[in-house]
Amino acid sequence: GELGWELYVPPSLALHVWDTLWDAGREFAMPAVGAQAVFSTRIEKGYRLWGSDLTPDLSPAEAGMSWVLDGSKDFRGREAALQRPVRQRVRTLRFEDPSAVVYGWEPVLVGDRVVGRIAGGDHGYSVGAFLAHALVEPDLAEGATVEVLRTGARHRATVARGPVFDPSSARLKA
Repeated sequence: GELGWELYVPPSLALHVWDTLWDAGREFAMPAVGAQAVFSTRIEKGYRLWGSDLTPDLSPAEAGMSWVLDGSKDFRGREAALQRPVRQRVRTLRFEDPSAVVYGWEPVLVGDRVVGRIAGGDHGYSVGAFLAHALVEPDLAEGATVEVLRTGARHRATVARGPVFDPSSARLKA
């Protein structure tokens, strides 16, 4: 959820670049983090991941990505992107029970009715709760309570309002 960079270097320079960055970051207590930290923070910030939250089957509106489109411009797929009916939406679910661990494809329920499925989930370390992105019916409101069925157990969750960590991106803009 923070500013980050991807560095592409020849393998012959990789160790030198690592050592240089590691040494430079010591005075700032810079941690070494891997992909799992990225997966956790992306859900906290509401960032979408290709293959789970973003697929060719989802329109920009369904994925929560309409903000990246300029409807005044002509582009391939414009009509489909702007006019396709919204059948589902990506929403963030917040679980208060730390044992509620879901990873993907688990059904999201309201009562006994299936209203969607989990796209991906991870523990949100910055907010202290397990979070998941879910593809749910478009009228499922923020603040609604749902349950996610995993291995026969129902785990209660709340549909969160937008990104749960730094929703205004103040840290990114600082």
